[in-house]
Amino acid sequence: MAINILLVEDDPSLANAILEGLSDQSIECTIVSTVANAIRAIRESRPDAVVLDLMLSVDSGLGVLTAVRAQRDPTPVLILTALGSLEHRVAGLNAGADDYLVKPFEMLELIARLTAITRRNNRIEGSTLTFGPLLLDLTTRRVFRDAQHHRQCDQIHA
Repeated sequence: MAINILLVEDDPSLANAILEGLSDQSIECTIVSTVANAIRAIRESRPDAVVLDLMLSVDSGLGVLTAVRAQRDPTPVLILTALGSLEHRVAGLNAGADDYLVKPFEMLELIARLTAITRRNNRIEGSTLTFGPLLLDLTTRRVFRDAQHHRQCDQIHA
């Protein structure tokens, strides 16, 4: 299974190093450096996972996470940041991150964590049906269009 990752990182040398490390493992990676571009890319390209730096030059990367989770988007997010205190890690996980890795890091660990969160997400996706911009969550019986909740289905007919 090929994995497609969105990397939100504003340090070009680190972004390129991560890109190279991921591509060595046949993991596709798109790089963006701003919150606005990250939110747009998640919406439009639907990556398998997001690797998110919290310390972006213009905004906090946490804005990406809160925007994605506010739209009930289940895309797995791994925070990759230099902010390693217990408070920062707990805040990131409580905000909806699926995993948290502190810089400096080992590439093999990043790859293993990405593989794990995408594997978990693929198991969860069995309870949803998608067609174009529509998503039906069979577990909660909710319908979404472009990640926006529209109404709850009272009955689902096969």
